[in-house]
Amino acid sequence: MKKTLYPMLSIMLPFMLIFGGFVFGAQTTFAKEKTVNDTSLHQIDYIKVDRVKTLQNFFKKYNSPLELNAETFIKVADQYNIDYKILPAIACVESTCAKFYIKENYNPFGWGSGKIQFSSFDEAIEKIAKGLDEIYLSKGRDTIETIAPVYNPPSPTTWTKSAYYFISQMEEVSVEE
Repeated sequence: MKKTLYPMLSIMLPFMLIFGGFVFGAQTTFAKEKTVNDTSLHQIDYIKVDRVKTLQNFFKKYNSPLELNAETFIKVADQYNIDYKILPAIACVESTCAKFYIKENYNPFGWGSGKIQFSSFDEAIEKIAKGLDEIYLSKGRDTIETIAPVYNPPSPTTWTKSAYYFISQMEEVSVEE
């Protein structure tokens, strides 16, 4: 019996150690990774952003006439509880940040296929925010993805990507308070 046990152990022991190491090592690693991930989920850092200065910097970067209307964008975003980056992103997608639009109509948002006229950018910002609230937000369309299919039905995917590009550019130039 002794003679058969030793050769069997010498053959089986390496397999048991290797197999046991994989099984127990994987479980231990998984538990450690889970703990690390759980811990990082609870760590939240808040940064207070000066939204007016952020929009001014953003529009300045694009040499946009909307730089002078940054406060209006913030006012209406707060009034209608809209992410303050959505309206500027729409203006940038529709008119390259108000650089290409019909000059007499002050409509950098392409609202009404760009044919609706406003007396100023401030009026346009206020009316478009109200329209977004009535047509989109009130129906649960409060993100770029949910706004895009209605705002720009011919190409919502491209429109969404473009809007998010401009939102990321705003985040890059954000100014902390």
